[in-house]
Amino acid sequence: MIIEDISFVPEASQSNEWNGIFRMSSIGGCDRALHIQQSTVPALGGGGSAAAQEGHLHEMDVVMRLKAKGYELKYVLDDQETVTLTYAGQEWPNIIGHPDGMISGGSLPKDVWYVLEIKSMGAFVWPRLKDPIQVAFPVYYGQAQFYLHSKPDDYVAAVIWVAKNRSSGELRELVIRRDPQYMDERLAAVSAALEHHKNKDPYTSMECSSSDYVRKYCPYRYMCETGFEDENIPKQVITDLAMREAAQGWRVGKAEKDSGELKIKESRKTLEAALRGEEITKGMLDGLLCQLVDTTKTSYDTDTLFSFIPHQVIDEAREKAGKEKKWTALRVTDKE
Repeated sequence: MIIEDISFVPEASQSNEWNGIFRMSSIGGCDRALHIQQSTVPALGGGGSAAAQEGHLHEMDVVMRLKAKGYELKYVLDDQETVTLTYAGQEWPNIIGHPDGMISGGSLPKDVWYVLEIKSMGAFVWPRLKDPIQVAFPVYYGQAQFYLHSKPDDYVAAVIWVAKNRSSGELRELVIRRDPQYMDERLAAVSAALEHHKNKDPYTSMECSSSDYVRKYCPYRYMCETGFEDENIPKQVITDLAMREAAQGWRVGKAEKDSGELKIKESRKTLEAALRGEEITKGMLDGLLCQLVDTTKTSYDTDTLFSFIPHQVIDEAREKAGKEKKWTALRVTDKE
């Protein structure tokens, strides 16, 4: 009755034709992707627009809480500004971005403005925050640097980067200051990508030095890596509540092994779907270490196997009749 009115309807697919724009939100990723995106190669979806909608709700929550505490905010939510890059006296009109807003006042130094950037993330990704942001989330770090350098340094002091745990509601903040060396490196990569594309060089002419984490979210990963056979399978949207219920169900089922096998099986399905939806291979959830591990199973055609006589050649029969199958399975370990 009412679900049809509020369910997310995917947007119509967009043209693969490049519009000549590099987005600050992705420019901190793979060098090779900067080259590929100038072609008409289709890009894989990321977390999906439904996930983006949920992220917008968490962004609204943080903004409303900051306003309630007396902070001065501008260019937030539906009033976001579009910025272009001017760096070292050079204008880059083809590099644009949309910061989440600007913030001042409250406990911040008087009359000093900061770029505000808000990110929400799930329980599996949250532990990455223990590492420096340029290591844990290099694309987010690049985004923050480009936002910061799109503003005059005598006007904006730094980026205040706020992370919100979608499951627990926990908040963390980082202050990201200008990194000219990083900007020089990334702009050199942009210039190289433009030159390679102009010369019609193959995309392999540029290296991909990204971490495995960045590769998993690269929209062109299918062109460079194997192991993404399941890309066309629709990702299940697993809520944090469902994930926690699955983790608890796994524990209950493990304790009641004889009668709880079905509960364990269903919990494993949910946890595995959650990992695949986040496009990660392992994560901690309420003390449970969940991992997608490569598993091998060999089966034999018995008719073929036992047709070999004498029995002394059974090893040869197994070798010829065996069918090896590999897949990735979920392993759950209780760490509490």
